[in-house]
Amino acid sequence: MFLKSVSCRPTFHLDMSSEERQVMMQHIAYWTEITKSGNGIIFGAVAEATGNWGLGIIEIESENEVLNLIDNDPAFIGKLMTYEYHPIRIGMIRGMTK
Repeated sequence: MFLKSVSCRPTFHLDMSSEERQVMMQHIAYWTEITKSGNGIIFGAVAEATGNWGLGIIEIESENEVLNLIDNDPAFIGKLMTYEYHPIRIGMIRGMTK
């Protein structure tokens, strides 16, 4: 599943408050644990001229699972981010032999 997180304002990465920064550290710790547990494949910030956004690739079984992950994200709970998510149909991945 492809996740895109969009912050509450385009300048968020430049001007977040200390309280917002604390929530973002919790957000990073949250997705780090998901990645370490095996469900997360990659996550990080994407820099664009119009503002940064977050990218995540996760391996899950159902839409309910992705909704649960989003609902428990501290940045989502704190209304600092919204999410889009889309299934990925794998065409090729490194190490695939087919």
